[in-house]
Amino acid sequence: MIPAEPGAHVARYIHKKDNTPGARFSTKPVVAWDDIGAAMVLDTRRGYLVRADSYSNFDAVVSADSTPVVGAIPGGGWRAEYREDDGSTVSTPVVAWNVRADGGLDPICTDPDGLTGDPTDDANFVRLYLPGDE
Repeated sequence: MIPAEPGAHVARYIHKKDNTPGARFSTKPVVAWDDIGAAMVLDTRRGYLVRADSYSNFDAVVSADSTPVVGAIPGGGWRAEYREDDGSTVSTPVVAWNVRADGGLDPICTDPDGLTGDPTDDANFVRLYLPGDE
């Protein structure tokens, strides 16, 4: 068994009531990896480690910051600023905000090819700024 890096990964479990739209997720921290690389979590009722996928509602092992997206709202005039190779800056509108199950928001921008992504992941990202704040 290999100890997991504390707080790095979680096992995600899905909870869906019959005849209701959407789903709710819960997570358990990954404590260790077994000899074949399967995630191990603490079964608090039994008091020992079990494979994360031993629960029938197991969904996936994800980075601890990979909370599921449950909705989206319009960008509301926010902009993302990037630094160009020559040192100048350019901005692009935030077209939407992804809403995560834990209440977190991620900005979404589009590139000239129409591909979407979180601008804060780009190496040349500088800042997000409010509507009217130049």
